Amino acid sequence: MTRNQRLRRVAILCCHCLRNLAFYRAWHLEGRPHSDNQFWVTANGNALDATVLEWCKLFGDPRGKHYYAKVVSDPVQFRAEMLDKLKMDGAAFEKYLGEMKTYRDKFVAHLDDLHTMHIPAFGIARGSVTFLYNHLLDNEDDGNVFHDVSETNGTSYYNKWLQVGRDSCKI
Repeated sequence: MTRNQRLRRVAILCCHCLRNLAFYRAWHLEGRPHSDNQFWVTANGNALDATVLEWCKLFGDPRGKHYYAKVVSDPVQFRAEMLDKLKMDGAAFEKYLGEMKTYRDKFVAHLDDLHTMHIPAFGIARGSVTFLYNHLLDNEDDGNVFHDVSETNGTSYYNKWLQVGRDSCKI
């Protein structure tokens, strides 16, 4: 896979993660409408699971093809700047990473023997993916890789899909 292909795929994963998170949150922000309808309950659960899976591809597996450090030019500087933006240190991020991987491993990839599912908070996930997406577009696009991107900012991308999700909940 070329660098440009990898950059593009990581940006696509960022978008998938942010869009699924927006849909997951929209349902809750709208007061869980249609919660008696299994379609909506399942769609919301799937958005939750997809958010976690995509986030873990980006931040959870250093050996993975789409791990952030494989696409940013200076992974050490990127991580330091991201942690500063998130207002957390490396240990706190690693703890959060553990929470996300536990949810992924124990409830999405497998259904282990744990009796209680702890859904991670998503502020850090949203912040880290937004930071990565913005960084890719602003700092790593040396080959016009993102020439067709309509949303050039992770926050506006998330907000657009949050509104779509909220509007869809009102149907």
